[in-house]
Parts: sequence; C-alpha cells; structure tokens
Amino acid sequence: MGVFAENFLYRHSLGNIVKFGTRAVSVTPEYLTLNIEEQDTREIQVQARFDSIKKLPVDLKVGRVRLSPSMVAITGPKSMLEDIEAIPTVPIPLDGSTVESFEYNVKIASLPGARIVPGEVKAEVEIVREFINRTFKSLPIRMMGSVSVQSLKVELLTSPHAEVVLSGARSE
Repeated sequence: MGVFAENFLYRHSLGNIVKFGTRAVSVTPEYLTLNIEEQDTREIQVQARFDSIKKLPVDLKVGRVRLSPSMVAITGPKSMLEDIEAIPTVPIPLDGSTVESFEYNVKIASLPGARIVPGEVKAEVEIVREFINRTFKSLPIRMMGSVSVQSLKVELLTSPHAEVVLSGARSE
C-alpha cells in the first residue's frame, strides 16, 4: 500500500509483491519513494545551433536564420519548465563547402523528461559575404601627369597626405 506525504512524494512498500503464485521473501530497498509533480505545457522559443561557424570559408558568415515554426510546445514537470527560456536545435552542419544560403530540416535537442511538439523545424540559413573596412592613414598625395601650359602654376591647397578607407571581402 502506498502513502502520500507532503510535496507530492509517494512512498510505496515493495515487500508485498505477489506474482504468478510466488511471494517476495526479501526486497531491497523496502520502500520506493517517488516524487510526483504536476505537468505543464509552455511555448518556448527555438534557437538555432551550428556545429562550427569556424568551418565556413574565410570571407563568409551566417547572416539571418529563420526557424519555422519559431516556437515549440514543451510538456514536462512544472519545475523543469520554469527556467527554460529557449530550446536549441541539434547542431546544423556547416563546412568549407557551404557557400550559399540553404534550408535544412533540423530536430529540436532532446530534453529528458519532457515532450516537445513539433520535434523538428525548418531552418532557413542565410550565408553572406563578410566585408571589412581597412583604413590607410597619411598616404602621400602626388600630382601625376604634366601641365602643357608652362605659364600655369599648380599648387596643392590641402594637406599633402590623405586618409583612405577601402572596403572589400575578407581574405586570409
């Protein structure tokens, strides 16, 4: 016979087990204690996880990631669900051959003791070229070419140096 105690703990005697005409002579442990907790269901945000962003070619990076659906329903013990802010996917594979945006059906990472619906989402992963800016300071300015009229005087009215900012794809 079982006994309910405070906090939904259930203590059950294992000594009175009778099966198929036999009876247990000794059972260890004598009692089984179970923690029974109320179940709850929450809508939780899904978060994309990648196996290694470092494996992408040097001038590419992950841009926007859209997950569909972006939320999943998780059912499990109330105390477990209280602290969950987001649930990750299993790692989405990336490697050196990933050079353009792609779609990928990805499973939701398992959560022991909980049921997740749906268990899979569609990830739309945008791969973008990474541009960087490089600044060159104090580059000298030189006059190129010749003046055909010798009576003209050419004078530089600004600093003889300039700052140049170049933008382009990152390379090794």
